[in-house]
Amino acid sequence: MPRTGRPPLPTEVKRRRGTLRLGRTPTPLVIVPQLDIATIVDGPIVDAIVTSGATPWIGQSDAPTVRLAQRLWDDMEALRAALDEQFDPRVHVAYLGTVKELSSCLSKLGLSPSDRSRLGVAEVQAASALDRILDRRQSRRAS
Repeated sequence: MPRTGRPPLPTEVKRRRGTLRLGRTPTPLVIVPQLDIATIVDGPIVDAIVTSGATPWIGQSDAPTVRLAQRLWDDMEALRAALDEQFDPRVHVAYLGTVKELSSCLSKLGLSPSDRSRLGVAEVQAASALDRILDRRQSRRAS
């Protein structure tokens, strides 16, 4: 049954507002054997995982999901090329379904801030105004 109502707030937003309940914070994940990226086929999804810094929490058990995400990415590009040549409603529906499945795979891998906070892996912290002021001051002194 689909979820109704508002989506849950990310943990970093709750912490910034001061409404984070300590008993409800996600428990950190157990360290899993890291995924050897060299064993996965090369492609944009693997590049995104490496450049996003997601390798610390993606383990060997996630390899099928990474492979599936790469295949979905390839299918999405092929469907997009077919749509660019000539619009076909059936191809368009297949394209939208592929995009939805790809989004689901990337969510399972924790590649967005809300997914990472739900997994308890990492919290994204925006630089506070004080941090920005101190950084500007240091950059002025350095130059």
